[in-house]
Amino acid sequence: MIDLLIVDDDALVRSGLSLILQSDSGIRVVGEAADGDEGLRVARCPWP
Repeated sequence: MIDLLIVDDDALVRSGLSLILQSDSGIRVVGEAADGDEGLRVARCPWP
């Protein structure tokens, strides 16, 4: 299983990527962030 954090400044792109990637049983989208700073904050948090 691959845990993945999606970081992109476009909410529609993040949402679309998340939907596409979650359809793969080997990938788990564990979070989304709008920019690098938020991505680092999210990455430091334990996954739900």
